[in-house]
Amino acid sequence: MHQVTHKFKPNKLVKAFGILATSLAATSASASGIFLQEAVTANAGVAGAGDGVYTESAAAMWTNPATMSYMGESLTTINVMGFDLKMKYRNDGIRNDGEAQSYLPSVSIFHAHQISENMHLGLALGAAGGSSLSYGDEWAGALGLIQSP
Repeated sequence: MHQVTHKFKPNKLVKAFGILATSLAATSASASGIFLQEAVTANAGVAGAGDGVYTESAAAMWTNPATMSYMGESLTTINVMGFDLKMKYRNDGIRNDGEAQSYLPSVSIFHAHQISENMHLGLALGAAGGSSLSYGDEWAGALGLIQSP
């Protein structure tokens, strides 16, 4: 008796369809905030170009930790910025308690230190996003918000 066995090998079209179907079925996520990459940029004067190889600022470790090996014995960088976040917002509620302009401070601290000839240690503390807007209690999405003390 002769038995023939075929193994199913999906072709590229079947794989592409599977990926497309999976991506269409995925649920979406929503978030709110403003991306503030400027707060963690080593050389903001050139819009962060070359951050991955710039060694004059310890903030370069945010983009490329390998730059610490070229920063010498010790290097510290502190970035301080203030943002005036203003946007158009109309509150049609009775109380008009929403506020769409806020001021947001941003501080980031970076320190690289040489432990031995072949080892460097770095600390990078920064916030690359956020906002502080108040839509008021009568905003349609207010019930979905959780305010912590």
